[in-house]
Amino acid sequence: MIVQSEISGEALPELALPTEILGLVSINTATRLRAEPALLAIDTSLGTVVSLSCGVKVWQSVSDNAMAHAEVVGEVIRHALAKAELTVSDIDAVVMGTGPGSFTGLRVGMAAAAAFAIGLAKPLLPVLSHEASAIEFFNSNPAASTVRIVQDARRKELFVTEYTAPQALLPVNTVAPAVIARAEFTAAGSDHTPTRVSGSGLLQAALVRLAYGLEFGSKQPVYLRDPDVRQPVPVKSVFQR
Repeated sequence: MIVQSEISGEALPELALPTEILGLVSINTATRLRAEPALLAIDTSLGTVVSLSCGVKVWQSVSDNAMAHAEVVGEVIRHALAKAELTVSDIDAVVMGTGPGSFTGLRVGMAAAAAFAIGLAKPLLPVLSHEASAIEFFNSNPAASTVRIVQDARRKELFVTEYTAPQALLPVNTVAPAVIARAEFTAAGSDHTPTRVSGSGLLQAALVRLAYGLEFGSKQPVYLRDPDVRQPVPVKSVFQR
């Protein structure tokens, strides 16, 4: 059962983007967008985050319930649309957070984003969730030169991605996402452990790529670890043939 009090929403600070970005988006994207394109971003790698942007204005609705992604994602989307005073038909493109996240939780948000994009015949724009967190970090710490996004991967392991300061408004990925044993990990002052994925970061990553004609990443999910459930392997016969 969905507990309405678990869902919260608010208007966020405007996106930290130059004013000419939105004009470039309208020119460079293959899809004809309005002067102030409306993007919907969905991520379920850490709780459920749904954010909407119209121009540089941003609204976000969240549920921090890490065990009920499937139950709440639809309601969180409706909550975000209501907060932004937008309808489904207003959406120009859908941003999909691709993790890292748990096998079950991450797939819920990615499936919802893909369904929206297909149903609306709009572009589906994949963004690594750790990149969104790095954008959030650098926006809040403009003097910082590096950041490591650190996420608990369970079983005494951490999932870590490293970035350096943004070039062309996007952080530069210097060390690919990887699982590290806690015993081998040395903490540093540049570490950032997000409690939820930044909706503004997802939207900024997508808008910058659209504006400058940059490629988006893979639409494949990045899991914290391989799923425990695997397809059964046929049992070998003990008899010689």
